[in-house]
Amino acid sequence: VILAPMEDIALPSTLDGSQGKNRAHEASLLPAQHDMQAIELWLSRLDKDSHTYRAYRREAERILLWAIIDRGKAFSSLHTLDLSDYRRFLQDPMPAEQWIGSPRKKGHADWRPFTGPLSERSTRYAETVLNALFSWLVDQHYLQTNPMKGMPKLSRTKQQLDINRSFSKSEWNLIKAYL
Repeated sequence: VILAPMEDIALPSTLDGSQGKNRAHEASLLPAQHDMQAIELWLSRLDKDSHTYRAYRREAERILLWAIIDRGKAFSSLHTLDLSDYRRFLQDPMPAEQWIGSPRKKGHADWRPFTGPLSERSTRYAETVLNALFSWLVDQHYLQTNPMKGMPKLSRTKQQLDINRSFSKSEWNLIKAYL
């Protein structure tokens, strides 16, 4: 499987999720035969022209591609330990030449899913989106469990106060005197 946008990928049945290890086959409320269809149904609830749709699609596409290319498994076969590795991957997508590139339109030969490593904040956002995706798929009985549930929360790094944007003591005195 080559790295390409979701809509351009043709997956063999061993990677399409039709036999995913976390699938809830009998009880599914979705008319989805494989993972890509399930993800598309999750996205179909959103306005295609919205920023939310584009952001959610980007995160779903990234994990789908990572599961297939890096893990060699279907999205619906991912487990918590895979997602722990995915967290590290988001912060340093390697090999960089495969995953990182300049912003390009989908379909361009040089398109890549990342423009660089994700910040801590962007990683937290990606995990929030993925948790929503997995939770929805569990609620629809497409998946048996949400592998994000076993993930520890990313701790927030304390940000230092930017003193370059604060008033000096004499400036504060001048402001108080004026008021």
